[in-house]
Amino acid sequence: MLQRNKRDLKRLFDEFLQLLDQNCFYGYVIFTMNKQNSLKLCDLYKNYFTNIRLERDDKLGINSFLVQPIQRMARYPLLLTQFINTFFKNRDIVMKPLIESCCRLEKRLRTLLTTTNESEIINDIVGCHEFNVFYQGKFRKVNEFQIFDCKQKRSYRAKVFIFDKCIIYTEIKGKQLLFHGRYPCEHIGISAKTKSFTLYYERRKQQECEFTADPAQISHWLDLIRDMINNYANEERQKLHELYGRENDHLHRKPPSFSLYRDSNRFSTDSGIGNIWIMPKPDEETASNRSTWYANS
Repeated sequence: MLQRNKRDLKRLFDEFLQLLDQNCFYGYVIFTMNKQNSLKLCDLYKNYFTNIRLERDDKLGINSFLVQPIQRMARYPLLLTQFINTFFKNRDIVMKPLIESCCRLEKRLRTLLTTTNESEIINDIVGCHEFNVFYQGKFRKVNEFQIFDCKQKRSYRAKVFIFDKCIIYTEIKGKQLLFHGRYPCEHIGISAKTKSFTLYYERRKQQECEFTADPAQISHWLDLIRDMINNYANEERQKLHELYGRENDHLHRKPPSFSLYRDSNRFSTDSGIGNIWIMPKPDEETASNRSTWYANS
């Protein structure tokens, strides 16, 4: 790709961005998530790796080798920052679309770097015996919230994780994160305010928790949750299209289509993709004006 686009930097940046969109760099996140396990294995088999180091006359050893991908990831945005600085010094001859492509790529890489660094926090979760945290789809984000747990009738500081398939919430206990619950994307219910949102399992008062943070963080998380639910809905829609296409070609049946309809008074159990509620973006301080969106087939 570098050779092909060495005379077309804009195309180079755009193709690099496509690789990010296709999750080609997600391996760095997986690598960082497993970093602590890697170090434990190195310590457990210390003699084995020492023998290899001596045989190959490697003065740095396995730990130096394992840290290289993490160091490399940080160099990408630094390199693009150098490009941007050079472009601005020569902006009389550099076209605006080129600068925009470079800035867009640099921003995405910094977001990926943040996600990569945050993924290591997953190892601090304790008390989760129901499922494997590392198999919940791709990790997207972690942030601190103040949670009011309706079941426990108390409030606590929490770290909340969002993956492709679910949301996990934990209580901060010193250096550990005590697992409290999980909301799978196919069963999540949500209502939103400006400074908080409430999650529940399929229906109100069932595993209900209110998550409070500053408005900017709440807005960002509503976007993340909306993307998680929409991606799940698209996957289920595609499965249904394939299913009806295989089984009913001779009948020429039209596969079901998904649509979102608004109903603030009742809960829908008609959804072909599970009981999913999707909220619109909250306006200003319309805190008491709650509405719920449902996926309907």
